[in-house]
This record gives sequence, structure tokens and C-alpha cells, in this order.
Amino acid sequence: MFKTATCTAALFAASTAAVAGPVSFDYEGLGKGRSAQIQVDGGATEHVFIGSVMHRVDGELLSTYCVDPEQWAQTGVRNFERTELWKTFQNRDYAREKANTIAELADNVGDTLWQSDVNRDTAAAFQLAVWEIIKDYNPFDGAASFDFSSGAFKASGNANIFNLASNMLSGLDFNRGNDLGYVGYANDTYQDFMSKAVPAPGAFALGMAGLPLLASRRRKG
Repeated sequence: MFKTATCTAALFAASTAAVAGPVSFDYEGLGKGRSAQIQVDGGATEHVFIGSVMHRVDGELLSTYCVDPEQWAQTGVRNFERTELWKTFQNRDYAREKANTIAELADNVGDTLWQSDVNRDTAAAFQLAVWEIIKDYNPFDGAASFDFSSGAFKASGNANIFNLASNMLSGLDFNRGNDLGYVGYANDTYQDFMSKAVPAPGAFALGMAGLPLLASRRRKG
């Protein structure tokens, strides 16, 4: 059992690492979501879209969510760096813990997040929760970190959206998240984004090639 888990994790890590590097990041328009007012680091209150954003990454259309509330989103085609999720905001405090918490949040909501027909309220609430984690999560405070009315990230708007976002955050246990299932897209000038990890070409075939050896080890154990 231990060997099975170890080999699987190593294969997945290799497949995600293989997709790291510069990519063509093409803005294709807003996805599903709502609007809200946000205030970041005590700055001006901004009226913004919250939800999924469609990007074509090296020709593949993906649903993405912003992990950088400070900057403005790009339009057109730009060069971004595709990397591990935590490295997208590695200069922030507790970057790894925040990445794992966001991963747990996304896992809890499920694959509907990454579909083009995701519920608008779900997409909006998830985006709010991600920004709250990015700006205010402290692993020593846990769930007590989260409050949309205080801290470095403040937001207001439709009460139903905020109730849903609060419920998402209250469902975290801060122990299960692993950000290997997600990737980040970083640019020094524009907002950074995340998406569900897409297996590198050949990763599936590599996994199949390893299965006979894995099965043989289990029989001998």
C-alpha cells in the first residue's frame, strides 16, 4: 500500500512539473460570476467582477480564477509563467499553507468549478474565498482568520454570495489540501491566476507503463 501511494504521488509530481514554464495566456472573456465591492490593503473600494475567467493557455481553453487581487487583469495575449500554485504567490506569508488551503477549498467544491456552465453564485463565492485566503489566512489562527468585513481583504455585495463563501471557508479543516492538483499562472504586471492541473502529454501513458511493475510489487508484498 505504501509503495502504491509513493509511486502515484511521484508520477503526479513529475507530470505537473513537466508543464512548468512560459505559456501564451490569451484572455477569452469573463466566465460565470457576479459583481462585488472589494477593498485591498486599505485602498480604494473597487467594483469588480468575481468568478471564473476564460483563458486560452497555449491554445487550450481553461476556466481560471484570480489569485492576485492587487493588480488588474490583462486583455489580449500575454506571456505568463505556468508554475506550481504556491510559487504564484511565493512572496506572500505562508505561501505553501495558503496554496494547500485553496486546494482543499477547490477540492471541497468539486470539478464543477472548472466547467463552463458552473453556477454563477458558486464561482463568485469561490473567488471571494480564494482572495480572503490569499490576503488574510494565518495558519496559527485557522478559521478565525476569515472575516470579509476586516483585515487586508474586505468585500461587500450580495448577501447570498457572502453566505456561500463563508460556508465554503467554514468547511475547511486545514489538513487535507495538496496543491499538486492545481497550477498557477504568473505575470509581474497583471493579475495571476490558477486552474485545475492538466496532465502533461504522455503522462497517462507513463502511468499505464508503470502499472505492471506496481502490481508485481503488490503481489510480492
